[in-house]
Amino acid sequence: MCDAIVAPFSGEGAQIHFAVPDSDPKHPWWILLSVKNVFTGELFSIPVDTRTLAYVRIAVFVALALSWPVAMTRRGAGALAVGIALFAMAMALSVGLPLLQVLGIVRILGLGVLGQSVISIGILTFVTYPSMAYAIPALIWWLTWRMALPRGGGTLQGAPAGEKPALAP
Repeated sequence: MCDAIVAPFSGEGAQIHFAVPDSDPKHPWWILLSVKNVFTGELFSIPVDTRTLAYVRIAVFVALALSWPVAMTRRGAGALAVGIALFAMAMALSVGLPLLQVLGIVRILGLGVLGQSVISIGILTFVTYPSMAYAIPALIWWLTWRMALPRGGGTLQGAPAGEKPALAP
């Protein structure tokens, strides 16, 4: 599935392949991202932890969406659509940044020093730290929830009557 998603973006000089490595009992969630420069023959592979990058993030986002439903109103449904789109972009960014870095390593993309630095910071922010698997979907859900709130500062429809969300002045 990942191969099909990145195929339109790979270009003529790159072969991008996601594969399940031979059975590795220590890392059953890892897949191998391989990029080959077809002109030079350079090949570079990195492991991608699908548990942290996909499973945990999706589970946290879905759990928050089910525990604080916002799609009770038209505004809430719109906010939910925006939240899902933001979440999908964050997931794509989490896989896209390492892919861009590997494309630079095998000299398919000329990233330059500034580009490499920005990508490295992005990888550290979105991918490397396991705690970000919880923080990113929680932040996106919080933004979704805030967008779903009525403009007058009321509560979401269906929320318990005694609970009123804290709003910033």
